[in-house]
Amino acid sequence: MTKILERIDLRSGRENKNELLDQLEELVLDVSKKTDSGKIKIYTHANIGTDYSVHLHRLISDEDHLESELGLRLATTLKEFGLVNHSIWVEYS
Repeated sequence: MTKILERIDLRSGRENKNELLDQLEELVLDVSKKTDSGKIKIYTHANIGTDYSVHLHRLISDEDHLESELGLRLATTLKEFGLVNHSIWVEYS
């Protein structure tokens, strides 16, 4: 099994941090209920209140499918809130 970190970073133009964070949490909860997604965590930047990072931790057996459906859907949906960067990290062992 291969450990994957799928990271979706959002640089939002919105100033209301609490409102956007609530919407982000709701989106992640809603989407994660519909799929077996592994572990999901949401981070905010310590100094830039409009930057967020969603981390999806997964185990995969087939490296040909590194991106998850959940990650792709989150990245697409979050584009309405600002600039999105979607990246895949494979744990080095």
